[in-house]
Amino acid sequence: MTSLCEWIDMKIRDDDINYFDYDEFSNFEKVGEGAFGIVNKADWKSCGIKIALKIIEYNSVNQDNMNRFLKELRNLRKVNFHPNINRFLGITKGTPSMISSSISEYEKGLRDDLEEIIQNYLKRNKIGWIKTFDFNKVLERYESRSKEIFNYLINNPTLQYYELMLGVFYNRGFGVNKSINIAFEWYMRSSQQNDFNGYYEVGFYYYLGYTVERNYNERSLEYCQHAVNNGLNIALHFLASCYHQFNYNAQNNSIIAFELFKKSAENGFVPSQYELAECYKNGEGTQKNKIEALKWYKSYQENDGEINVSYPIKDIENELFIRSIP
Repeated sequence: MTSLCEWIDMKIRDDDINYFDYDEFSNFEKVGEGAFGIVNKADWKSCGIKIALKIIEYNSVNQDNMNRFLKELRNLRKVNFHPNINRFLGITKGTPSMISSSISEYEKGLRDDLEEIIQNYLKRNKIGWIKTFDFNKVLERYESRSKEIFNYLINNPTLQYYELMLGVFYNRGFGVNKSINIAFEWYMRSSQQNDFNGYYEVGFYYYLGYTVERNYNERSLEYCQHAVNNGLNIALHFLASCYHQFNYNAQNNSIIAFELFKKSAENGFVPSQYELAECYKNGEGTQKNKIEALKWYKSYQENDGEINVSYPIKDIENELFIRSIP
């Protein structure tokens, strides 16, 4: 009959269970004890995190305990998707008298890192880019762990925004070799899941011409319109910019651009607040209105917009002051 030690060695050789050197862990502290092992917490030196080690002594392992141990592993694998349950990470061998299984905070850390990246991506799509917030800077903070974060994502297909974030990571080469084509495929899958962020990304790809499909401008408009219909601010801003700069609708493009900028600005998308101020100042898509222009320049400035608008604010204030003098 195969012993527990032999079974674990076989699983390690077959790459069914990850193996970690015991020297990677330090500062052991007992936190509990079970029927066939002691639970310690320890530091994982290379990762800088706390983990839990369940230590199993050879002389305590009988057939019943072996069956219980294997059942525990199976149960952990069944619920490894759950955000509030530590995951079985692998095995480490200490002294000849013990085998340690690691149920680690490491993956929880990766999950938390990924969640922060997702939330910041969504924040970009909601408020845009400002002096104190840049999604690219967020990714740079996690560059040293990008491969681990990418691997965690790709191994957890039940996560929300799974397809979308794979598109983001392939598009930016975050933790994986950059591939525009693969990114587009994942964005398309995201849109097929009715994710309006995915609709926007697909539309943006069509706009950039990252596809051989004909009539890509019309396809860009079609996909972005889906995102706009769901109120996605970055899609509103992008579509407004397209109408403003290009010949999507030659007769009414400036009016449509103004309305889209206005809706996006009112929803809190900071770059649109600048564009709306410009529209009011120059009479693009609407009548000139210096008071409204001043209002939106100030809103843009207060929300930490990237462009220095102190000069147009000063010019309009001076003009309005002169007009008010009898």
